[in-house]
Amino acid sequence: MNRRQTYTKNFPAIINKIGVSIYILVCTHFLWTVSVMAGGIIFGILPANKTIYQVQKELSDSKTTNSGERFPIFQFWWSRIKINLKELWFVSWMISLVQLILTASWIWLSQTQGIITIGLFYLSIFLWLIWAIVSITFAYFMAAYPNISKSELFKNAFCYPLVFLLEYIICMTIITVSMTLVWNTIPGLVVFLGISASLLAFGVFLEIIQSGYVLKKLFSNWRRIE
Repeated sequence: MNRRQTYTKNFPAIINKIGVSIYILVCTHFLWTVSVMAGGIIFGILPANKTIYQVQKELSDSKTTNSGERFPIFQFWWSRIKINLKELWFVSWMISLVQLILTASWIWLSQTQGIITIGLFYLSIFLWLIWAIVSITFAYFMAAYPNISKSELFKNAFCYPLVFLLEYIICMTIITVSMTLVWNTIPGLVVFLGISASLLAFGVFLEIIQSGYVLKKLFSNWRRIE
């Protein structure tokens, strides 16, 4: 059997896999939105992020998914979001409160003038981005390491963007540019897939970092820490 015949034979399976992947992204995007709204936005962002990472982790580890059987994604989501909203609503509120304070500072500084004010303006933007990244990293760690204390996971989530700052910058740049390009070409994909695709990409990035691969310097190849 030549290569063309092999591709022809596997084409339906490839199309089915792509369709399933898109379906999962659409579902997780919808479930994230419902989770955030169920938590009143500020109480639901962290539980929503953790739940989506739990769903994605279960899908990647699920034997039923690999065997071709349908994974009960809605039932699994419902069983997790109830627990996460109950356990993390206060932490989510604290994280959102800091984010709102940084946002208010950002807006106020943008309307003032002066060299010091300009410096504080860009500092507030940097802190806003760092805090957002820390919260997403924290949600991923909680989903990936459920047996480790939340305080320990938060310490790691806070240290990761500082230790792997270059890698984080490259990752966020790739995600932002990709979302911008997709928005300028097919806006509907961002509307229905943007959140889930971004969280998935960020999760893959963290898996790469945790596997021991970092950038030695800008534009260098990935290397593994021995």
